[in-house]
Amino acid sequence: MCKEKGLNATVMNCSDLDFPNHHYDSIWGLNCLLHVSKKDIKRVLLEIKRVLKPSGLFYMGVYGGENHEGIWEDDSYTPKRFFSFFEDDSIKELLSEFFTIEYFHVVPKEIVGGPFHFQSIILRK
Repeated sequence: MCKEKGLNATVMNCSDLDFPNHHYDSIWGLNCLLHVSKKDIKRVLLEIKRVLKPSGLFYMGVYGGENHEGIWEDDSYTPKRFFSFFEDDSIKELLSEFFTIEYFHVVPKEIVGGPFHFQSIILRK
């Protein structure tokens, strides 16, 4: 659909990005990495770090606040989706292995309107 609209789009695996080292000034990841398993997330973060320029920024927005991994049984989609949620301290610890956390903000679940709160994070390489 993107190519039909004249956009340069490519499908690839986030753990094997087909871009050279230090290619991007910034990367935006909104509600996508929460579908990566906990066993694979370090490889994905390392790949994102690889393609960021020195001092590059990475925005990561995910739902979380609880420790959970697996098919979300309460999901309204068919087929039900896989999710990997982190408690705040756990995701900070994980991300600190790869990036400097510039900003970490929690949007409460009462505002989000769901069972999880939202973790809005700005990271620097």
